[in-house]
Amino acid sequence: MAYWFYENYPKKYMRLHDSDCQFCNDGKGMNLKNLPENGKWHGPFLDKTSASHSAMLITDKAHSKCQICS
Repeated sequence: MAYWFYENYPKKYMRLHDSDCQFCNDGKGMNLKNLPENGKWHGPFLDKTSASHSAMLITDKAHSKCQICS
């Protein structure tokens, strides 16, 4: 399994997702497009620890796990 995190620009948060999560869709999002004005998908990562560590390196925004898939 791979992991992705989504950086939401307007709401200033990052959320970790499993690649098969309905919200992630392997880094394509719910609408299967990566709309750059709203945010950015980062990944894939091989494990949750790597994804979480990368999130901390990229930004100081709060990050959490998806309540649906994690």
